[in-house]
Amino acid sequence: MVICVCNNINENSIRREVKAGCHSFFELQQRIPIADKCVECIYYARKIITEETYQIENSQISHSEQPSLI
Repeated sequence: MVICVCNNINENSIRREVKAGCHSFFELQQRIPIADKCVECIYYARKIITEETYQIENSQISHSEQPSLI
C-alpha cells in the first residue's frame, strides 16, 4: 500500500527501513524522502514504525526464551 503519495513510498519501504535500524519518524525522513511535501502520510508512517518495532522486539524476545540445547 502506498503511504506517501507525493513520493510514492510504500508500506514495505518503511518496514524495510525499520528492520535496517530506523526507530523514529525523524530517522525515517533522513533515510527516505517521506512527508517532505504535504505531510498527509505522517500518521500512517509513524503507525507502521511502531508496528514493525513491536514485531521486531517480540521476535527477539521469543528467540531468547527458547530453551538451550546444551
